[in-house]
Amino acid sequence: MSDEHEEPSPDVTEDGDGPESPGYEIFSEVREVLTGDPQLSLTDVAQEAGLPARILEEVFAAMDWAGRPAYDERDVRYARDIARMLDVYPLDTVLRSLGTRYRALSSVVVSDIGTVRDEVVMPALASGGSAEELGAALGRAAEDILPLVTGNLSEDYRHILLGLLDSDALARGVEGGRDIDLAVGFVDVAGYTALSGKIDPSGLDHVLSGFEDLVNTAVTRHDDILLAKFIGDAAMLIASDPVVLARVLLELVHDQTHMAEAPRKAGIAHGSVLVRQGDYYGPTANLAARLTDHARAWSLLAAEDLREILEDHFDLDPIPETKLRGVGEHRPLRVRPKDE
Repeated sequence: MSDEHEEPSPDVTEDGDGPESPGYEIFSEVREVLTGDPQLSLTDVAQEAGLPARILEEVFAAMDWAGRPAYDERDVRYARDIARMLDVYPLDTVLRSLGTRYRALSSVVVSDIGTVRDEVVMPALASGGSAEELGAALGRAAEDILPLVTGNLSEDYRHILLGLLDSDALARGVEGGRDIDLAVGFVDVAGYTALSGKIDPSGLDHVLSGFEDLVNTAVTRHDDILLAKFIGDAAMLIASDPVVLARVLLELVHDQTHMAEAPRKAGIAHGSVLVRQGDYYGPTANLAARLTDHARAWSLLAAEDLREILEDHFDLDPIPETKLRGVGEHRPLRVRPKDE
């Protein structure tokens, strides 16, 4: 990158959003609580954990920690846990897992920071509080709240794992290896791009939060449905039984008691799926995504080869043959509840 395109220094930015800005000052004491009093080098941490410094540097790089100037005993405990993981898994597997975990937890942290901003920081500033006073209060609260949050994350992980162990889709994945037959469905908010141009960011946040709540509620009612991930305004669902997955997708697209202002649409396909690092790949997943793109608001489209599986449980109407981007010509089936 040439000098004329260099990014502004973090100490002084053009718009004031650096260490001298009020926003930075508000969280300064929280930063101190998180940082503690680091005195150890990466080499020190590696020696105490019984790991080669080169390997620990790779591990910390996967978590975006390698550039820190110093570390403390919390990092030593973390490194010792990593050493135990490396007794079980090869380094490449651990690095991939840590990278996936880092990306997922980043979303959680960003969400939590947004909650603090909306529910604590902005109301306090609006009522006349100073950034310095608010920062001191947040620092004191962080000392009490952060251990509770990290403890809750541990319990959340345990309960989510227990729920997933009851999932037939997960069991099939373990039994069948990486390449197995599964039903894949997507549901998304129809017209989200157009909607984002009409309402302000807080309204979009309401739409996305409502959508995520709706999907999570539907999934928790069915042990054999696995929520693979959220992708912006869409969710990816997995099941071993296409009939069960179709029912859940119909619930989601037809539910107008919540989020009536944001219609949903969905698509479902069934076939060979590559399972890798907790995600699902291959032509079946691609087809389900393209069917969702092609579906109308409040509707579910299924791949045509699902007719024999679904026809005893739903009303199926073929729609005109169409070319779906990236997957070729298909004649999807519009799926409706029986006697709709």
